[in-house]
Amino acid sequence: MKDHIEEPTSPSLFLLLREPRVAFRLLGTQSPSSVAFGLVAVWGIERNLRNKLKVRLEPTTVDVLWDIMGVLTNGIVFGLSMWFVSSWVCERVVRLLGHQATSSQIRNVMAWSSVPKLVSVVLLLGFYITIGDDFVSMDQRQLITKYPASILAVFLPWGGCSVWYTALLVIGLSEVTSMSIGKSIVAWLLTAVPIIILLILYLVIMVSALG
Repeated sequence: MKDHIEEPTSPSLFLLLREPRVAFRLLGTQSPSSVAFGLVAVWGIERNLRNKLKVRLEPTTVDVLWDIMGVLTNGIVFGLSMWFVSSWVCERVVRLLGHQATSSQIRNVMAWSSVPKLVSVVLLLGFYITIGDDFVSMDQRQLITKYPASILAVFLPWGGCSVWYTALLVIGLSEVTSMSIGKSIVAWLLTAVPIIILLILYLVIMVSALG
C-alpha cells in the first residue's frame, strides 16, 4: 500500500526554493501576508543600497549607523510604494496581453520573488559596515579596485541574486496568469518602462537632497 503524499497547501521558503512553480500557484490563491510585506521592505532596502553605489559623494565622514538607519527607513517606504504602483501597472499590462491577474496576485509574486534580496541586503550591509565611508564616496569600480576581494565576496554573489530574483519574477507571473515564459518577460519589460522613469526621478531627488 502506497503512502499518501499530501500536496502542500501553503507557500514556504523551502517550497519556493524546491518547487517555485508550485509555490507561486499557491500564492496566486492567497492574499499577501505579513511575510510578503517584510520581503517587499527588503527589496526596497536593497534598492536603496544599490542606489548608494551609483551616487558618488565627495569624500566625507559618515555616521555609518545613522546612515544605515536612514537606508532602512527610506528603503521600506520606497519598497512598499513601488510594490503597489508596480502591481497596478503590471495588472493592466497583463490585460493588454490578453490574460488576467489581480493586483493582489501580482503583489504576491513580486514579494516572494524578493527572497534572493535577503542575501543581497546581508552582503551589501556587511560590506558597508566593513568599509565605512568608502561605500558612499566611491562608485562600484573604485570599490573593486580598492577592495579586490569584494568581487568574489560581494559583487558576484550579488549579481547571482539579481539573476535569481529576475527568474522568480518571470516564473511567478507565468504561473498566476497562465502566460508563457516569453509573454511574462514581455509583461515585465512593459511594466518596467514607467517604473524606470519613477526610479530615475527618485534617484534625481536623492542626488539633489544629498547635494
